Amino acid sequence: MNLHIGLLPRVIIAIILGVALGNVLSEGWVRVFVTFNGLFGQFLGFMIPLIIVGLVTPAIADIGRGAGRLLLLTVAIAYIDTVVSGLLAYGTGSWLFPDMVAATSQTHSVEKAIELAPYFSITIPPMLDVMAALVLSFVVGLTIAYASLGHLKQVFDDFKETVSLTISKVIIPLLPLYIFGIFLNMTFTGQAFRILVVFAQIIVVIFVLHLLILVYQFCLAGAVSRRNPFRLLWNMLPAYMTALGTSSSAATIPVTLRSTLNNGVSEGVAGFVVPLCATIHMSGSCMKITACALTVCLLEGMPHDPLLFIHFILMLAIMMVETGGEGNDPMQSLGNSSLTEEEKTPSESIKAAVAYFAMLLQKADTLGCDLDAVIQAYNYGAGYIDYISVRGKAHTFQLSCDFASSKCGGRKVKYNNPVAIAQNGGWRYDYGNMFYVYLVKQYLESEPLPADTANAVLAEAYKYQGWKYVWGGSSPQTSFDCSGLTQWCFGQAGVSLPRTAQEQYEAVQHLELEEAQPGDLVFFTKTYKTDNYITHVGIYAGNGRMFHAGNPIGFADLNTNFWKEHFVCIGRVSTPSQ
Repeated sequence: MNLHIGLLPRVIIAIILGVALGNVLSEGWVRVFVTFNGLFGQFLGFMIPLIIVGLVTPAIADIGRGAGRLLLLTVAIAYIDTVVSGLLAYGTGSWLFPDMVAATSQTHSVEKAIELAPYFSITIPPMLDVMAALVLSFVVGLTIAYASLGHLKQVFDDFKETVSLTISKVIIPLLPLYIFGIFLNMTFTGQAFRILVVFAQIIVVIFVLHLLILVYQFCLAGAVSRRNPFRLLWNMLPAYMTALGTSSSAATIPVTLRSTLNNGVSEGVAGFVVPLCATIHMSGSCMKITACALTVCLLEGMPHDPLLFIHFILMLAIMMVETGGEGNDPMQSLGNSSLTEEEKTPSESIKAAVAYFAMLLQKADTLGCDLDAVIQAYNYGAGYIDYISVRGKAHTFQLSCDFASSKCGGRKVKYNNPVAIAQNGGWRYDYGNMFYVYLVKQYLESEPLPADTANAVLAEAYKYQGWKYVWGGSSPQTSFDCSGLTQWCFGQAGVSLPRTAQEQYEAVQHLELEEAQPGDLVFFTKTYKTDNYITHVGIYAGNGRMFHAGNPIGFADLNTNFWKEHFVCIGRVSTPSQ
């Protein structure tokens, strides 16, 4: 008697065995499966574009001149559904995640997971990427349909048969073993446990949201086709379990195609829609990314208002439709790399960036240069640290400008970043980006000054209320100008600030007025004629007031027209412990 086990039970068994044996098998055996997964993953990556070409091209040719309308309809449905998924994730997350995050933040940290390397690897670069395969399929398929090219259609029908045999005889039988290897490795290295410990509740919510969106989608499909939506969903479970195991929409194409045909969809429509929607219909990814982005915002205390996230979701949906969220060099660190285009991945980009930054840190430490010099050197190159090391060892914006000017012969180019527009009308030198330190540090968050430190700063400042303003004054012996007062008062509280208002502006985190806390700095521009962008600085005293070196030194109401007109931002000062 032949025992036939369906694909869905095999996938479920593979997941269970992977989790169960991950804590039992030795490292050697786990590496065997890691090696297999590497080889099979390379083979899948090679086959996916060919599967798309082999299935989509004949499908479009069979559909004929209606393929263009079907394409537009499919893309529209994919985009709308992706936006709906993102909005559902944001709405649910806004309701549930704050309490979950508060509880999760108390969870003990989990040790960093180890990583296992395969015994060997083979690179099998795909002949096309996924989007190129789709475009080629549409071009050739529509050409066959409109020009009635029977001989060419026969070629692609034969190629479709080759692809179908590869799917049924190789990919489908080996997929459970591939999924087993994934869960085996995750369990052995501790990744599965780490993820579940830290984000268990969040993951459960995301999983439930996926179920809800699937029920909603299949209810619509059932209503249109007049069939039981839950029977349709049950028939698609092998595809969804494969997606759970591989975390790849493209890798599920063979299983999804088989399950779609089992639901009674015509071969032509299935061959057209399945590969296309595996690339552009990213409702699950949009839901997952939105939920995780919201979680990060809650954990880090970042803005997460509805309008901001609606814009995020809309742009995320467009990105998912266009590229599937792919981007191989997010750190812009692989431009001069010897890696092939196929080897340039986000993980490689991050690894290269971290290694380079570590080298810069070591060089700066050896030469006694500050951290800002390291940040700017990430943009300029290591030579900037050498340049700084003989010019005071501390980065300044002026040194950044001088270095860039010397490298490009003073040649200027238009630069429309807001910081450049505010600083100089919108230009930079044609070498690197002289504003790089500011552009990086604007994303760094500092905690408000501790209450005792803020009180010490303000108490020192209040001693000089009524004193005369003195240009260049920086101590009680001379009285103060604006930046002299702030530098002196913070210094008495154990916090070091640069001397000028412009330099103080460059050294702190920039915030909106609504975020101000007592002890923060307040910056203004164009209060008098100067080449500097920042012309005045004071200390925020609470209740919409600042204490500053006016003439005389004292309080000022930030809600008056003059200060509102010249206001730039709040500056958050980091204490030495931060």
